[in-house]
Amino acid sequence: MDPQLLQNLRAETRPLHDRLEATVDGARLMKPPFDRAHYARLLQAHLAFNLSVNEQFKAGMRFDVAVPSWPDEGRVAALREDLEVLDVNTAEGTPAIAPAESAAFVAGLCYVAEGAAMGNQMIHKALQQQPEFTALGAEQYMQQSKAGLSGRWKAFQQALAHYLRADETAVIAGAKAGFQHFERIWLALR
Repeated sequence: MDPQLLQNLRAETRPLHDRLEATVDGARLMKPPFDRAHYARLLQAHLAFNLSVNEQFKAGMRFDVAVPSWPDEGRVAALREDLEVLDVNTAEGTPAIAPAESAAFVAGLCYVAEGAAMGNQMIHKALQQQPEFTALGAEQYMQQSKAGLSGRWKAFQQALAHYLRADETAVIAGAKAGFQHFERIWLALR
């Protein structure tokens, strides 16, 4: 991957990434006491976001290069299982995202989802130190996010590189839309 293209993507989306991190406050889950409601809301937001991204692949858009792991029904199933264990609804009624303009735009959306899977690992590691969390048995999604993460990220970067070279502007627009969409979902779950 051209490191400059990835650096451009990160630089262009950093303000939205940082704002979303502050809004979601995943760090709150990394220190005791375990906040079950916050964890449930995080899973609800991830479910709604992943469903939105999966929908983009069902729209019949042509992808020159497949985006590895997408659509990802495994993540959705794991999220549904965890929410069922928590006895929490599955975030129906959260905002939908508009249909994507191009495959490059969808690659930008996937960049947000893949980045979230990486960030989940820090949260999960901290949560595993909290007995209240481990007693729940609601960590299928976190475990699934971790499974093969390094290889999945490398494969994803290859596809992302293709789309960045083909239409960097659309990838950046997709990533920005992804961060904004996740934030809208989070706020709608209040």
